[in-house]
Amino acid sequence: MPLNLRHLAISKGFSPNDQHFDYCLLCLVFLPASARAGRQLAVTIDDLPVVTSIKSKGIHQSITRRLLGHIKNSQTPVIAFVNEKKLYSNGELNENAVELLRNWLRAGCDQGNQYRTV
Repeated sequence: MPLNLRHLAISKGFSPNDQHFDYCLLCLVFLPASARAGRQLAVTIDDLPVVTSIKSKGIHQSITRRLLGHIKNSQTPVIAFVNEKKLYSNGELNENAVELLRNWLRAGCDQGNQYRTV
């Protein structure tokens, strides 16, 4: 019986409407498969601290927690690139955004500076 990725992701608690649904499929299926095959894999993620149009501290924390959980479980090396502009709100450093970046570091992910657009 073929593997139905949509059902697998939903059974793991993901919604097909989740903005990161495709990335979750990657974590659930392809990362463990590459490890079993003896291959090495690294993942890059752009636009940290978080990519969403929803302006909610709770949503940002939830997205970050879920992504990092999958990264930790798969033991996949990750480098995440920070969009420095996203660290500021009304010209002031947003401590909530900085804390999201600290979570990535605590999870063992490397970080790089993507860019800062003015």
